[in-house]
Amino acid sequence: MSRKFLQTVVRRALEIAGAVLMAILCFMVFLLILKLIFPSGTPLSELMIGGESEEEEVAGVRPRTRPGEQLEPFAASIGSYHNTVRSKRSADVAWSDVREGMLLYNKDAVQTAKQSSALISFDATNSLEMSSNSLLIIRSLTRDPVRNDRKSVLLVVDGELRGRLSGSPQETVQVEMALPAGMVRVQSRKSPDGKADFTVRVNPDKSSTIAVRHGLAEVTAQGRTVRVGPDLFTTVGLTGPPTKPRELPTAPVAVSPTDNVSFAYRELPPKVRFLWQGPAAIKGFRFQLATDPEFKKLVVDEQVGPAGFSHGSLRQGAYYWRVTSLDGWSEGGTSPVSRFRLVQDREPPRLQVDFAPAQPGDRYYFLTGTTEAGAELFVNTKPVPVDGSGAFSQTLQLQRGINVITVEAVDAAGNITYKTHRVMGKF
Repeated sequence: MSRKFLQTVVRRALEIAGAVLMAILCFMVFLLILKLIFPSGTPLSELMIGGESEEEEVAGVRPRTRPGEQLEPFAASIGSYHNTVRSKRSADVAWSDVREGMLLYNKDAVQTAKQSSALISFDATNSLEMSSNSLLIIRSLTRDPVRNDRKSVLLVVDGELRGRLSGSPQETVQVEMALPAGMVRVQSRKSPDGKADFTVRVNPDKSSTIAVRHGLAEVTAQGRTVRVGPDLFTTVGLTGPPTKPRELPTAPVAVSPTDNVSFAYRELPPKVRFLWQGPAAIKGFRFQLATDPEFKKLVVDEQVGPAGFSHGSLRQGAYYWRVTSLDGWSEGGTSPVSRFRLVQDREPPRLQVDFAPAQPGDRYYFLTGTTEAGAELFVNTKPVPVDGSGAFSQTLQLQRGINVITVEAVDAAGNITYKTHRVMGKF
C-alpha cells in the first residue's frame, strides 16, 4: 500500500468525521432554537402516558373522536387570562395561545409566562388561579353518582396555584393535585360553610408548600397524611413526609402611599416610595403593584426585604399595591389593597387676587383672593395659609412711596401663576 494511498484514506476519514461533527453541531443548534421558541417545563411525555390525538374546531376547542365514539366531558375552561398564556393538547407537539372560554379536556396542559396569569374555571363558583411561570396538566373530571361528588385531578408541575371552591348541600367539589413529591386533596364539604381557599406552590428546590386560608386540605407524602386547617401551611420535600402544620405569618400594615392619594408631576414622574410595617420576625416580603384591583395586570411582583420598595418610572394613571409576609417558602396574610394615582399636570393653578385701592393715610393693606385648592401661596415670597376651598387673606404693612406686591401660587406639580400690583403709600 503506497504512502499516497494512505494519505488519501486518512484525508477522506477526516472529511467524513468533520461532516458528522458538523451535522451534530447543527442538530444541537436546532434543539436550542426549539427550546427558546417553545415554553420550557417538564415534557408531557414524562408526566403522562398515552392520550389520543386532538384538534381545534371553529366552534371551540375539543378533542378529536373516532366514528361512534362518545365525546368525553370537558374538565374545565379558561375563565380569563392576562399576557402570555399557552395551552397544549396531550398528543400535540406545539403550544398555542389560549382564548377566553376555551374548553380544557383530560390531559390538557396550560402554562403562564412571566407576569402572566390565567383563571381555570370548573364552574361559576369553583376555580384555580395560575400565577406567573406556572404549568399544570388537567388529568380528569369524574363524578360519584352515589355521593354526588365532583372531582378534578390536576398535575402541578411548576409555579403557583390559588384555589377557591364553593360547594353546596347537594354537591361537593373536590380537587386533587399531584405534586413533585406528594398529593393534596381539598374538598368543599370539609369546611363548615362549604368553601375552601388555598394556595399550592412548587418551590425552586422542587419542594411544595400548601397554605390554607379557609377550609381544610389533606396533604399526603411518603405514606403520611397531615390535615392543614385555616391559616396554616405545610411543606413537602422530595424525600420526606409533610412537615407539621404551622401558622401563616400575619399580614403587614401598609404605611405609604396611603389609600387614594395622588401624586402630581409636570414633566418627569416622581419616585414613589412604598413602606409597610410587618411582623418583627419576618424579614422577607412579596411586593405586588398592578394597574387593576384584581392584580391581573401586574407591573411589579418581587420578593423584597423589610426596607420597602421604590419605583421611579411609572406612567400616569391609577395603581394598586399590596404586600404579603414570607416565612421561608410560605406566603402569609396580605395587607389591604391601597390605591394611588399619578397625574401629569401642566396647567398653571388658578389665581384671583382682589387688589383694592389704597386710601391716603393707610399704613396697612388688606389683601384677599382665591387659588386652586391644595396649592401653596406666597405673598412677597412669604408663605400664606390657604383654606380647603383655596381662599386666602393677608394684611401687609406699607412703606412710604411705591410698594410692589407679588402673589404666587404653586400647585403640587410645580406649575406657577403669579400676579403683581403697585400700591402707593401716602402717609
